Amino acid sequence: MTAAEVINATPLAEPKSVPAPGYVLECAEPAGDRAEIERFWTEHFTADSRRFPCYFNNPSEPGAIWVLRSETGPVVGTGGLHTIRMVIDGESHRTGHAVNLAIDPKYRTAGPAIQLQRALLEYVRRSDHSLVCGVTDRAAGVLLRAGYRKIGLLEQWMKVLRSERKLQKHLKVQALSKVAALGLDFALWGLSPESRRRRPEGWHVELPDRFDVRFDRLWARAAPQFPIATERSAQFLDWRFRHCCDDEFQIVCLCDSSRELAGYAIYRHQGTTVQLSDLLYARPEDLEILIVETLRHLRRVRPAVHVIYMPYFGNGLLPAALRRNGFIQRPEQNQLLAWTNEERLSQAAIRDRDRWYLTAADIL
Repeated sequence: MTAAEVINATPLAEPKSVPAPGYVLECAEPAGDRAEIERFWTEHFTADSRRFPCYFNNPSEPGAIWVLRSETGPVVGTGGLHTIRMVIDGESHRTGHAVNLAIDPKYRTAGPAIQLQRALLEYVRRSDHSLVCGVTDRAAGVLLRAGYRKIGLLEQWMKVLRSERKLQKHLKVQALSKVAALGLDFALWGLSPESRRRRPEGWHVELPDRFDVRFDRLWARAAPQFPIATERSAQFLDWRFRHCCDDEFQIVCLCDSSRELAGYAIYRHQGTTVQLSDLLYARPEDLEILIVETLRHLRRVRPAVHVIYMPYFGNGLLPAALRRNGFIQRPEQNQLLAWTNEERLSQAAIRDRDRWYLTAADIL
């Protein structure tokens, strides 16, 4: 059933899910409500022409958007849900990602936001989702009051490839900062594994422009390493990185001698900054060379990359490899919260950080 069908089938089970007086809560209609919702979103989020369509071209199943209206009719709040397939302890689960929670400043009390999230959770209870995740920095209190549990803070990893701009803050003479940066960058490169680590014989790097069947085979080999992870099929990756936002993402593939994928990195270029949006590796021993080859590639791309960053939540294998390659951990305010359908999945199954593998691919 769609969200609208579930909501309209029976009244909301919990009295606390009924909208507060003065508001009307409803599930958005893709055709009739799109223009109004997109106008509302432009006031609260970075402009993105694909934000609304990606709810309805999701290969798992269409998403859902809830709108909260004032008594006079205008939209004063929204909350969205993307349905994603996740593998949890070897089993495929129907899960959700809570996104696009926004309230008009004139109505910005906790009540409306909580009502939106409770409506979302009422839907997922009825539609047999096992888990709903939310990643947020400012709305954690709302999600907690709606019924989510805190899982933990995300990590933010950063590496400086070119230090000139950093040094300019301390060395006012431009020529001096340029010379100092060249020396510092060379020294940091010399200390990094990328200066000496070599690919296995016959291996190579490819830069594909699409996600082919090799990505499915890579996921099948990689999945057993991660007790909790999004199913990274070629179909999901194409939707996530080609249809979910206006940013252009690039792919770096590490291939073995038979042209099978040993790993991939997906990144987006934002001026002189690069976000490493996703990494996947067939075996733990492939991770280091994947990072090394990705760094070598990013040193060559133009415009020149000054800083790389990567958000992450999970076990310590990836952070240890990033640290060996010159990344440092930076303060991060975003946290992961989750709600579980106890009939399908226990809270105990998701509380341990070491069981997760979450990257920017999961932050929609």
